[in-house]
Amino acid sequence: MKKVLYYLIIMLAFMLNACDNEIDNMQGCDKEILTSSSEIVIKDGKITYPQWLVNVVDSVAHSHVKGADYPYPWVFTIQGDGKEHILVWDGVNSCASCGQLLFFLSGERIEKFPNEWITMENLNIIWEPNLNVETKTQGAAATVYTPNGTLVSDTYYRSEELSASQKASHDQYCTTTYSQATLISSSTTTYNCHAYAWHITEGGAAVWMGWSTNPTNVYWLDGSYISTTGAATKVSYLNDNHSAVTTSTPNILISKWGEYALMRHPKTHCPYDASNLKYIKKNDIPTVYIGKSREDYSSGSSSINAPGGNATTTLFAYTKTGTPTSYSWNAEFYGECDRWYTYPSGNRLDVSVYLNSQHPGGSLRITCSMYNGNSLIGTATYYLNVNP
Repeated sequence: MKKVLYYLIIMLAFMLNACDNEIDNMQGCDKEILTSSSEIVIKDGKITYPQWLVNVVDSVAHSHVKGADYPYPWVFTIQGDGKEHILVWDGVNSCASCGQLLFFLSGERIEKFPNEWITMENLNIIWEPNLNVETKTQGAAATVYTPNGTLVSDTYYRSEELSASQKASHDQYCTTTYSQATLISSSTTTYNCHAYAWHITEGGAAVWMGWSTNPTNVYWLDGSYISTTGAATKVSYLNDNHSAVTTSTPNILISKWGEYALMRHPKTHCPYDASNLKYIKKNDIPTVYIGKSREDYSSGSSSINAPGGNATTTLFAYTKTGTPTSYSWNAEFYGECDRWYTYPSGNRLDVSVYLNSQHPGGSLRITCSMYNGNSLIGTATYYLNVNP
């Protein structure tokens, strides 16, 4: 909530100052902004001095964001402790601590500062990029596809833009601010959280994925991945623009924090809003299948126990293509049981198996053929193991 408030304050401050800046940019006039102890020079709509600020602005620059009214970053002067500082705000970065970059006039980064500094009255916008800004950091477009073959647009190669000292500073910030997290790999601008979670961990090369959009939906909407309440491999932070991967330890994730480090961390111990998480796994379900639910395929088999002599379960038939108008169920029992029954109803099949001391169990081979009119969509097979 605080982060949203910060962003709203900054946006309001921007709009209040936008007219004057827009006129200056449209006219292409040279402008010099004098601060208390240094000079910031803007010529032809670009910051040209000091060089450290040029480098910072370029390192976080984004092309015009689809669906947004303004590109990023914006540059403000801000008062704190009786001194003037420079704030570079990256509105695309969902991580507040990553997106609010505060510096002394000398160019030294201020890692921690009071929230009270970020108020409308304390922000004075001095530069915002032209809507047609072209950045140096956005390199050649990278070609990346989902497992189902959908192009993941808005993906680029990005060169390393952090110096050794900047990497060290970023790494220290991650490990000291989030003491329960462990650094896996040093800070870099060559890849981001989405690239790591969806592409690099699947064998892909380092890219920056989602320059101005969130690519998670591409993997979700084309059926390459599905949500799950079971064993997940990916985690999407729905209230934030962030992706992570799971580990063998429950509630411990690995994710890349923007241009900051690759970290192993508790799911809520990171710069992102973890209040609404979606757990996702690769969709290995065939085109037609039988399962306990649409998301529970279980590789086409499962087991049930009959400790009291009777075991029951319910299965469903699904298809990813076409719309079935009829279902034809069949079942065969292999092994020994007292008796078994199946009760088909549309895409649903209720199963009941009875065992006794002379009949210790076995396996039901269940098939379902799905039709649209007289046309066969496909036939699915499922194995149900029955144990005493």
